[in-house]
Amino acid sequence: MASNKGKAFEEAFKENWIQCYPGTWLFRLKDQMNGYKEVSQNPCDFLAFTAENKLFMIECKSHEGASISFDAIPQYERLLKYKDKKNVYPGILIWFIDKDKIYWVPIKVAEKIYNSGEKSIGIRHVGKYNLIEVPSVKKRVYMESDYKIVFSNIDELMEVA
Repeated sequence: MASNKGKAFEEAFKENWIQCYPGTWLFRLKDQMNGYKEVSQNPCDFLAFTAENKLFMIECKSHEGASISFDAIPQYERLLKYKDKKNVYPGILIWFIDKDKIYWVPIKVAEKIYNSGEKSIGIRHVGKYNLIEVPSVKKRVYMESDYKIVFSNIDELMEVA
C-alpha cells in the first residue's frame, strides 16, 4: 500500500472501482509536481468511463476531521469547467478518515455549498446538500467501498440535489 493515507486511499479506490466495475476503463492522471504555472494542472485524480457511457472525473481527498476546506481542494475550480458537459460527472470523493465515512460530492453540489458562503465541505452538510455516502466497511485502516451502488444510480441520486 502507499506510504501516506491520501495515496493509499487512491489505491483503495482504484481496487474497489475495478471490483465494482470489472472491464471498465479507469485511468489515473499523473500528478503535476513541477510547479510551473505554464503547465496545465490536472482537473482530477481519475477518469473513469462506465459501460453506461458515463465519464466520471474523480478527485480523491482524505482528511482528518469532519470537514475539508475548499483551500485544500485546488481541483474544485478545475472541475467546475466540466459541470455542464453531457454524460460527464465531475466530483470529489472525500474520505473523512477519523469518521470512517466516504462521500461522493458532485461538483455542482460542491458549488452550491461554496456559493452559500461556506469555506469547507463537511459532514454537517449531509441532509442539507446531496453528499452521497458511499457504502463502506473499515478494514483495519482503510475502507472497502461499494462504488457500484452510488455511481450506477447517479442520475437518480442527483435528482434530489
